[in-house]
Amino acid sequence: MRFAFQHGWGFAADCWRGWLGLLPVGSVWALGNRGYGGRARFLDALDGSPGPLVLICHSLGLHLLPDGLIEQARLLVIIGGFVHFHGQSPDDGRFTRGHLQRLRSRLAADPEALLRDFHRDCGCPWEPVPQAKEMDTELLARDLNLLDQGRLQSRPAATWPPTLILHGQDDRIVRPQRARELAAFIPASRLLMIAGAGHGLPFTHPETCMGLMGECFPAILAAGNVGNYPAAPHLLCHQPAHIPKV
Repeated sequence: MRFAFQHGWGFAADCWRGWLGLLPVGSVWALGNRGYGGRARFLDALDGSPGPLVLICHSLGLHLLPDGLIEQARLLVIIGGFVHFHGQSPDDGRFTRGHLQRLRSRLAADPEALLRDFHRDCGCPWEPVPQAKEMDTELLARDLNLLDQGRLQSRPAATWPPTLILHGQDDRIVRPQRARELAAFIPASRLLMIAGAGHGLPFTHPETCMGLMGECFPAILAAGNVGNYPAAPHLLCHQPAHIPKV
């Protein structure tokens, strides 16, 4: 079984380190790295290893995936994702547009402090922040523009594989309404809201995420023995699911 991971804005590939020890023995994994503070690695360089592909992405990471990769996956897991960061109406985006402008100003003034505060707001202040001299602030700024303008409408979601959408109920970065819009956009999707979790859900609750993957898609993941981790049912707030049983 193959696993591919793509992080979102302000993070690096090593944010997934808590997942790697949970993967089934013998799994092949690849970590996309945008390159904000280190060498970029793109998931279009996936090797030809056999086995089904499970694609896991966080937040803006969904918008950073290479064209055609989603269609190669047997299962897509989106955590803290969105169709459009600002939502579907001007009123939805009033706060987020102002927030992005503040991020741009702070990025220009003190990028290290900005990323430390961003990680804290995500609920994972332990994530390392590169020094300003090692940081690609131009790329960070371009991806803030992608957050501002990017939409999924150009991607043919009707052809996407079964999709599990996980979202922290206390997410202060991407509001839970964005997850509901994403679930409506992807026909073969199931949405689970996680009570007590924020935007850093995949990094604060990796075992919960893995347990839910195995619980929701046992037929896909049985070969890899995924799902032998506690899903912490008391954390879960289930939203209506419109994905067929797999």
